[in-house]
Amino acid sequence: MAADERSKRVLPSSKVLGAVIEEYIMTALPVGSRTIALKYSLGVSAATVRAVMAEMEEAGLLSQPHTSAGRVPTEAGFKVYVKCLLNPEGGISPVAPTEAHKDILKGGCTAARLNHAGTGDAGISSGRSAEALLHDTAKNLSLLTSCAGVMFVSRKVNFVIKNIKFVAMDSNGLIAALVSRTGAVQTKFIRLALEPAALDRINNYLNSIAGGLTLTELRDRIASEMRDEKNLYDELMSRALSLGALALEKIEGDEPDAKDGLYLEGMARVFEQPEFAGDAEKMRGLFAAFQEKSLLIKILDKGMEDGGLAPLGGAHVYFGSECDVKEFEGLGFVTAAYGQAPSSGDALGVNPPFGTLGVVGPIRMDYSKIIPLVGYTAGLLGGVLGDAGFCWG
Repeated sequence: MAADERSKRVLPSSKVLGAVIEEYIMTALPVGSRTIALKYSLGVSAATVRAVMAEMEEAGLLSQPHTSAGRVPTEAGFKVYVKCLLNPEGGISPVAPTEAHKDILKGGCTAARLNHAGTGDAGISSGRSAEALLHDTAKNLSLLTSCAGVMFVSRKVNFVIKNIKFVAMDSNGLIAALVSRTGAVQTKFIRLALEPAALDRINNYLNSIAGGLTLTELRDRIASEMRDEKNLYDELMSRALSLGALALEKIEGDEPDAKDGLYLEGMARVFEQPEFAGDAEKMRGLFAAFQEKSLLIKILDKGMEDGGLAPLGGAHVYFGSECDVKEFEGLGFVTAAYGQAPSSGDALGVNPPFGTLGVVGPIRMDYSKIIPLVGYTAGLLGGVLGDAGFCWG
C-alpha cells in the first residue's frame, strides 16, 4: 500500500473540514485540495485531500458549485465545525477578544454610565442613557465583527408593575393603565362597560396581586388565581381576573412595543459581504426580512429559551434554515443572553435575563472569534446594567 494511501486512512476528515472552513471564512471562494495540502501542513498530498473532500461532499458537509471549482462548506458542515471542532478537543481553539476590542466595548458602556451619572438618578431606567448604551453596544459589535450587531430588551421580564388601574372612558369602554416602578405607562382601550363601584373593587383587587410583578409574572399569577375554584363562584373576582387577563393580552400582543426593544446596527456591513454584494434580489429580500423585526426577535428569544449550538462562553449559534425565514438562508446568528431581570424569579428562584444581544452575518463568519466576543460582551453589559440597577420600563 502506498504511503499516501496509508495517510488517507489515518488522516481525520475533521482536519480537512476545519481547514476548508477556515480558508473559506477568509476568502469567500471555493477551496481547492491543493490549497489545503500546501497551506495547512496536513502532511499528505493534494490527491489525498481531494479524496477526503469528495467523501465529505457525499456526506453533505461540502458542496461543489461548479465541476471545475473547489468546494464550499454547507450549513451542515458549519454545524459540525461549530458543534464538534471549535474547541480544544476538536483542534480549533476559540480566540479570546483582544485587549483593544475589550477597551472599545468597555468604552461604550462607560460612556453611557457617565452620561447617566450626571442626571442624579439612582439607576439607569428607560431614558436616553439606557438606549444609548444599547445602541452603542450594537454599533461596537458591528464594528468589531464586520457584521450586523443586534440588541433586544425583553419588556415582558423588565416591565415591573407598580400599579394597575381601569378607568371608565364612556358607556362603551375602559382604559387599562399599567404603571411601572420607573414611571413608564402602558395603556390599552377595552370595549367593556362597568359601573364605577365595581371598577374600584376590581382595581383594588388587581393591585393587591400585581404590585412588584413583571408582565409575565402577572399573567401567570392571574392564570393561577383563575384555576382556584373559589374565585369562579365570586362574580366580581372572576370579572377582575378576566379583565386583567384581557388587558395583558392586548399589551403583550402589541407588536410596536416589542419593536421598540430591538436595536439593529450595521446592516450595510452584511450587504457588503461577497455573498450578497451584486445580488440585488437577495439584498432586497434580506433588507425586507431585517425590517420585519419580529423575525429577529424570534431568533433572539430562542437564545433566551434554549442552548442552541455550542454554548461556548455563554453564546449560542443558529443558522438560517433554523429560522423558518427563506431570506435568512445563508446567514449565521451568534447570540447571548445578558443580565438578570428585576423579577422575583421562576419556580427555581432564577431570574430571567434582561434580554439578548448578538451578531448577524454570512454563514462563513469567523465563529472562533465572534462567539467569544459575543459571550464577553454579554457578561460586560450584564455587569454594567446590574451595577446601575437597570430596569427597562
